[in-house]
Amino acid sequence: RFVDGDLTVPVMSAAYMCQHGWAKGGPRNREGARTFSKEYPDMKGDFFTEMMRMSNQSAAHVDIMGNAELIYDLLKMAAGKSDDVHERIVSDAVRITDELHARLPKLE
Repeated sequence: RFVDGDLTVPVMSAAYMCQHGWAKGGPRNREGARTFSKEYPDMKGDFFTEMMRMSNQSAAHVDIMGNAELIYDLLKMAAGKSDDVHERIVSDAVRITDELHARLPKLE
């Protein structure tokens, strides 16, 4: 199951910056650093792990730092293997943010 963002920031707010602010040489990434977006599914654990905030597959705000897949991706990037981490977007974020971006005035 997927949630709208990390339960604190709506997915479209985060997605817009990822798709147009930082990526593609956008106005907030003038040097053109390589960026990509990856959505992590929020898979809830059982009652005990939920109460203790111990799910290793959570995508909720602070809990995401305990997400095993995210930690594995961060370790690969830190080891210089960022080419092994791939973009994954399962929501309509790209289509929606592209439509929004087309309607907004261009930043200088």
